[in-house]
Amino acid sequence: MIDGAHYPFALAYQWWLTCDAYFTNADLSSDLDERWLREIGKPYLVNRTIPIGREAAFVSMIKSSGQSAEMDLEQRAARLSLALSRNFGGEKVPASAASKVSWFVWPQGWTMYDSYAAKALIGNPSATGVARMEMFYAALAMRGWNDLLGEMRRALRPFAFDPRIAERTIDKFLFLHGIDEAALEPALAMIDGFVDALPAELRDDVVRAGEATGEKLSSVRLIHRDT
Repeated sequence: MIDGAHYPFALAYQWWLTCDAYFTNADLSSDLDERWLREIGKPYLVNRTIPIGREAAFVSMIKSSGQSAEMDLEQRAARLSLALSRNFGGEKVPASAASKVSWFVWPQGWTMYDSYAAKALIGNPSATGVARMEMFYAALAMRGWNDLLGEMRRALRPFAFDPRIAERTIDKFLFLHGIDEAALEPALAMIDGFVDALPAELRDDVVRAGEATGEKLSSVRLIHRDT
């Protein structure tokens, strides 16, 4: 159990300052290349899932996947799923890496897929790879992703934070519910350390924005019953 509604937003904001703003504010819709791909892969620990020598193919797959910021979550997930199956069907599919890179190219209305978020949302089904990713995005859509994201944006309006942190806050909410129980307490302690180190006025805004978004998150049944 996460004791404190502000934690997901605070963690999202920490990542925003560390690397997310840098990647998101680059014009990756046109500039995504092999260098950017590997740069994103470093903090997100997905470089090992992208085969060496397939970087150009991976970048081409993302760019030609047909995704756009105007699409709804399910449509984007379907296009990414098809692109992954066509390009990596006979290999270990880098679904998590593809979802993360896609967020930095078209961040609006999208969220990242990984094992922690999936565990929180859909538990531990037997499906793997692309099939598990499809289940993840389908579950998000059915549990009110669009409405929740709208509520998160409205909760952030009174503050000066970038609205794209709304998507990342939902992701961090799932992440914190998906990590092992033994890892949760140290993770929360590190977030506390980050928040405590902020200047007083900013610290207050982070906590208040976190409580406002946390209230919205707690009102939606996102977490799988077995998590």
